[in-house]
Amino acid sequence: MPPKNKPAKEKSVTKPEKSVTKKSKSIKKTEKSTPKTDNSKTQEKTKRPLTAYQIFMKEEIEKLKTTQPTLEHKERFSMAAQKWSEQKKINSK
Repeated sequence: MPPKNKPAKEKSVTKPEKSVTKKSKSIKKTEKSTPKTDNSKTQEKTKRPLTAYQIFMKEEIEKLKTTQPTLEHKERFSMAAQKWSEQKKINSK
């Protein structure tokens, strides 16, 4: 059986405009709504120290860059992570 052709429905383009009047309420300032001074712009944030894993990965990836420069970063990262897990197993015994 051939498919039936359905007439396309036309959508109304114009929408009736609604006149809405809003009553403004007086806003009272409270302690919560007062703007706070932003001291973070003037003070530098202190960085957290690197974890042992981050230090190891950074050093190991640098070593792999020099020994195997043809590898992609993803492969180097995988190899370094594998060495970390092997080292972790050895140290935990």
